[in-house]
Amino acid sequence: MKPHRLGNISLLPTSFTQSEYFSFLGGGLLGVILFLFLYGTSTLDVTNVDWLLQKGDLSQHYLGWCFYRNSDWLFPIGLANTLSYPLTSSVIYTDSIPILAVFFKLFRNVLPESFQYFGWFVLVVYFFQGAISALLVHRLTGNAYYGILSACLFLLFAPFFFRTFAHTALSAHFLLLLSFLVLLTRRHIEHIWRGIALWSFILFLTAGIHFFFMPMVGCCLLFYAIKVKLITHKWWPSLVTLFIPICVAFAEVWLLGGLNSDVTTASQTSGTIWHLRESSANLNTFFNSSVETYHPHSSPFQFTHLNTFTYGQFEGFAYLGIGVFFGLAILFFLLPRCCRNGGGFYFHKLNHTHTWMLISLATTFFLLSLSPVVTCGDKILFTIPIWYPIEKIWSIFRCTGRFIWMPAYILILILMVGIWRLNKKHYFAFGFLIFLIGLQAIDITHWMKRDAIKKIDNSYIPIKEYSKLNTLVTDHSHICFSNIHENFFCDKYVDIIRSVIHHKSTMNVFYFARAFDGYYQYVATQADSAMRNPSEDCLYVLVDGMPEETSILHQTLDIQQIGHYVVGTKKETSIPIQNRP
Repeated sequence: MKPHRLGNISLLPTSFTQSEYFSFLGGGLLGVILFLFLYGTSTLDVTNVDWLLQKGDLSQHYLGWCFYRNSDWLFPIGLANTLSYPLTSSVIYTDSIPILAVFFKLFRNVLPESFQYFGWFVLVVYFFQGAISALLVHRLTGNAYYGILSACLFLLFAPFFFRTFAHTALSAHFLLLLSFLVLLTRRHIEHIWRGIALWSFILFLTAGIHFFFMPMVGCCLLFYAIKVKLITHKWWPSLVTLFIPICVAFAEVWLLGGLNSDVTTASQTSGTIWHLRESSANLNTFFNSSVETYHPHSSPFQFTHLNTFTYGQFEGFAYLGIGVFFGLAILFFLLPRCCRNGGGFYFHKLNHTHTWMLISLATTFFLLSLSPVVTCGDKILFTIPIWYPIEKIWSIFRCTGRFIWMPAYILILILMVGIWRLNKKHYFAFGFLIFLIGLQAIDITHWMKRDAIKKIDNSYIPIKEYSKLNTLVTDHSHICFSNIHENFFCDKYVDIIRSVIHHKSTMNVFYFARAFDGYYQYVATQADSAMRNPSEDCLYVLVDGMPEETSILHQTLDIQQIGHYVVGTKKETSIPIQNRP
């Protein structure tokens, strides 16, 4: 069958050439070297879990996996009945990298009691970040060595590092690079089903790692489907190309319990709209090397701290680094000269169709990342009114500032290919790129190394009274927290939660990425009722500390303080107290 082509680019590849294997593996090796430089090998010990505890979101991800592992097998298979008993919850909403959580749960009976896969996951992420970026630039420039060298700037992209071992699943930026690779460089189409299979695999990975990447990857799929229409001049191949991968992703989310979790579906609303207004990107995001105290960065080039409107705008962190800044400045300064010499405003091996696709992607997600409250520094410029039903749908993805990653990567890609086109003598491109990598490394690697040490520091030390606390948990099959304070819940109660996991008990509450409106009020109400009518098999944790002597809880519970925890058990002579209206 004759291949369908779009200009000089077609949709599907033959097997990799030897030089493409070389660039892919070379870039991947750079990623592995950077990982080992930053984190060493301690995180690769699957039984080493101390570094995962009392580390904010990272603790949530690890402990969420532990509870899911201890849960009965339910259907859909991603549901657990241990984290918010008696409600079911999905492993998706603990951000525990669902695809790996399900896989390793299959082997839970042979795995060691303390087991984590997060270290190896990030190693794989670093490999593919380097490998795919090297292959992408190689295909757009035709030079494998240049592609490998270019991978350094993709690896030294500050927002990529920031997510590593912080919100681990969100470090899988290679999903965006893989989407670019398929969209821009596919070759020799033999039949449309290969493209469908490839995009189905990409969206399967996306839904199984973190659903937030879905809009960005899905938009690349949309443009790919447009290419199919332009090539075949038929609508049905384009629609099928778009429809089947989306259905695959939707089916996976359903199978992982994303649509069946009691914690998220007990109400018609999600309760996350405020994130759209608090977690957008700031107009200074590409230049701001520090957002509040969340990522302090003292650059040797004396980039100053820039203000943001809200603390939550760290979600839109997209500092490009001095190397990328300087490179883009030189590129756009010399671009008019390049155009006058017949260079044209499009990439080598890219036609105008791909150019407008990249521009459209960058523009769309730049605007989405800033919306609906557009800010510059600590000032609101204007607010975009959004119809409430649309805002509710939009709030599914909540922290829209993260969409800034798409235009940021496109800028780096423009820089890499633009440098290659500046001069026909390509030794200039190699020399200039090495210079930019040096600037970038000086700018951020000292900060990366400093933060990496903090992230993998085995700083967790149990309380001195842990054995007493553990004995109490042993005697009770269920743990009931009186309420939940969302921020750092897992950190504050890590000793209790570890003991609960060890004894395979259940809890009434957990910190989820998504929960229905009124979830925390629901927890408090149910817990209050339970403590007024206590059960012998339940241990009660009083989150607000020791109650006053006049509290009616002293009539139903034997209350004691263990370390900084206040816990209660049913009094042998307690009389149930009716709930107040």
